[in-house]
Amino acid sequence: MRAGLSLTWKIALLAILTLVMLTVVLLIFAGVQFRISPENFIVAPTLNRVLSVSGELAQDLGETPVESRAELLEQLSKQYDVDFYLVDGNGNSLTRTPAALPKEIVDEIGQRFRNGGPRPAPRRGIFRATTGSPTRYWVSVPIRWRTADTSGLTSGYLVVMSDSFIGNQFFFDPKPWLALTLALTIVFVSVWLPLIRSLTGAITEMTHATSRIAEGQFDTRLEIRRGDEVGQLASSINRMTTTLAGFVKGQKRFLADIAHELCAPIARMQMALGILEQRADDKSIEYVADVKDDVQHMSELIDELLSFSKAGMQIAETDIVRVEVADIVQRVLERESPPGAQIQASVMKGIAVLANPDYLFRAISNLVRNAIRYAGSAGPISVSAHSEGQETVITVADSGPGLPENSLEEVFAPFFRLEPSRGRDTGGAGLGLAIVKACVEACKGSVRAHNRQPSGLEVEIRLRTA
Repeated sequence: MRAGLSLTWKIALLAILTLVMLTVVLLIFAGVQFRISPENFIVAPTLNRVLSVSGELAQDLGETPVESRAELLEQLSKQYDVDFYLVDGNGNSLTRTPAALPKEIVDEIGQRFRNGGPRPAPRRGIFRATTGSPTRYWVSVPIRWRTADTSGLTSGYLVVMSDSFIGNQFFFDPKPWLALTLALTIVFVSVWLPLIRSLTGAITEMTHATSRIAEGQFDTRLEIRRGDEVGQLASSINRMTTTLAGFVKGQKRFLADIAHELCAPIARMQMALGILEQRADDKSIEYVADVKDDVQHMSELIDELLSFSKAGMQIAETDIVRVEVADIVQRVLERESPPGAQIQASVMKGIAVLANPDYLFRAISNLVRNAIRYAGSAGPISVSAHSEGQETVITVADSGPGLPENSLEEVFAPFFRLEPSRGRDTGGAGLGLAIVKACVEACKGSVRAHNRQPSGLEVEIRLRTA
C-alpha cells in the first residue's frame, strides 16, 4: 500500500487551512462592514511610524540651524538604516546637501502641495511610491516646524527612501508579523497538540496490537482509557481478538481430538498388518507392504497433528525455564543425524535462553530433519547460536535450493507444501515448519526464514536470553 500523508499532518494542515479561511472571512467582513481595506493592516503601522518620526524631527528642526540640518538627517539615516530628505514643495532641499529626487517623486510632492495648499494635512499628504533603475521604495509625509527667526510655520516634505521593501520600519517590518505567527503557532500547538497526540497515539497502539494479532498473538489486549469512538474501536478489537482466539483454539482442539481418536485404530491396523505380513504368501507380500507404508504415513501425519495442536493450545500454560542451547543441540544431533550426514554445530557452552526444553528440542529437531531431507546432499548443514542484546539467535542453515521469496512467510503455515518438488513422497504433510513456529511462539519467541547467497535456506529462531 502506498504511504500517504500521516494523520498528524492532515489534522495540522486542516487546522491551518481553517485558520486561513477564518482570517479571509474576517477581512472581507471588516471591508464590507467597516470599510477597512486589508492593506491598512500592513500600511497603517508603517505610516504611523513615519508620522511619529516626522513629529520628533519637527521639534528638532525648530532648534537646529539650517547648516546643521543635514547632520540631523544623517543621524536619523544611521538610526533607521534608510535615507532621509527634507525638501520644499518644489522638491528642493531644505538642507545644505542637495536632494537628488526622481522626477516622479518631485512631481507628486508638487501636486500634493498644490492640492493641499501650503499647509497640507499630514495624513492626507502622505504618499508611497516605487521607482525603477535601480528599484527604490519611497514614502513621503508633510512636515511643519517653527523656527526662532520666523513667526509662522515652515512647511516641507520629509522623504524616506530605501533600497529594500522588507526589513525596515517605514515600508514593511516583518517583526510584528513574525511575533503574531509565533503566538498563533503557540496557541495552535497548545490547543491541537493534545488532541492530535491522543488520537495518533491511540491509533498507533491499535496498529501495533492488530499487527501482533495478525501474527497469531491472540493474547494481545488493548487498554481502554477513553469512552469515545476510538475507545469503542479498541473495545471491538479486544472482542474480535477473544473470538478469534476461541476459533483458533477450538480448531486446534478439534484436530487434536481427531488425531487422538485415530491413534488407537491405526495402532491396531499396524499390529494387524504385522501379523498379516508374516502370514502372507509371496504374491501378497508386496500389497501388504504398500498398505503398511500408507498406514505408517497416516501415523506420522497424526503424530504431527498432535504436536501442532498441543503446541498451539498450551501457549499460556507453557513452562518457561532457563535452557542451555548447546545441550539441546547435542540431543538433536544424536537423534536426527543419519549415517553420512554433514552437520556442523557451532554453539558455545554457556549460551542459554528462556524456553520450554521440549518445545525447543522439537523445533530444532524439525529444522534439522527438514534440512537433511531437502538439502542433505547439497552440502553441509550448520547449526549455530549467538547473542544479540537481550535476545539469542539460533540458526539452522543448509546449502540447498532455498525457497521462492514469496513463500518465505507462507512456509510456516499449516499444511503448506511446495508442489511438485515437495509432495507427499518428499515433503510430508506440510506441518513441520508450522510445528516449529507453534513451539517457538509458545516459548515467547519468533521464527523467520530467508534465502542464503548464492544458495541455501536459513531459518532463524529468536528467544529471550536467560
